[in-house]
Amino acid sequence: MPKVDDGVYVQNAAKRFLSALPALVEDRQEGAVERLLDIATGQSVSWSRETLLAVKNVTAELGLELSPTGRWWDQIHRAWYRHWCLWRAAERDKAGVQKKEHIRRAFPFRQYSCIRAIYEPAAHNKLDGLVFRVDDPFWEYHDPPWDDGCACTAIPRMASWAERESVDVRSLEYVRNVLGVGPGPDEYRPGHASGATATKRLETDLRDLLRDAPIAVVEDPLAQELEACGTREETLIASRLAVATWTRILESVTPDGVVDGEIGEQLRERVRAKLRHWHEQLAFIERRIAQDGRDD
Repeated sequence: MPKVDDGVYVQNAAKRFLSALPALVEDRQEGAVERLLDIATGQSVSWSRETLLAVKNVTAELGLELSPTGRWWDQIHRAWYRHWCLWRAAERDKAGVQKKEHIRRAFPFRQYSCIRAIYEPAAHNKLDGLVFRVDDPFWEYHDPPWDDGCACTAIPRMASWAERESVDVRSLEYVRNVLGVGPGPDEYRPGHASGATATKRLETDLRDLLRDAPIAVVEDPLAQELEACGTREETLIASRLAVATWTRILESVTPDGVVDGEIGEQLRERVRAKLRHWHEQLAFIERRIAQDGRDD
């Protein structure tokens, strides 16, 4: 655990923050977004080791020192999978297999198959193996992919198969009321997805993430310090460290207007918000420690 009073951690964190500010320069941000979109849309790839390295190269050129285990990387990972899944949903709609009447007659049932669900595995696992009629409204909300990170699929089944296997045919009502599985985002529903929508959503996500990067290069390590704390005394040290860090950063961005214009003011307000958050965290742990002392 770093010590607040030696100032080394605080100074280095402030330097990392300042080195990340080029990510907010409009021209550089535009260039980075374009390159990241090229990586994502070139093959409509999901996340891979090659993707990670390519994204790291782009962020490194912006001066971003981001922890690969931090929240920022989790968010860009999710944005990438959201794009991939929306693209798959668009391909599903484009093919329109389930709307073809001769296919619906030949395969009047579909069986849900949970291959992989990255973010909400419990909900997807509950659906694994269930059989529904092709015209059940279940497929309006859960035709794979139906949320971020969904790599599930649906298997067409003939009536003879359903009779031979003596399957229990389920319904949307069963999924909602018995299993407690709710719908995914509307953008995944049949007829709502498109390649253009997928790319536009990723572009928006990337811009938001790049604007968040200067905050993340400081906040993610601080959050990890807090998570690693085993005692309230360690939590107190980590909270004081965070307050000292964001105080130093606020001093560095406020007087000289390091980043100008609306984006600069938004950045300063977010720094103030982080400082308020950590002041509240510090006050909370101080109260808990004081209460422990009175209880003893």
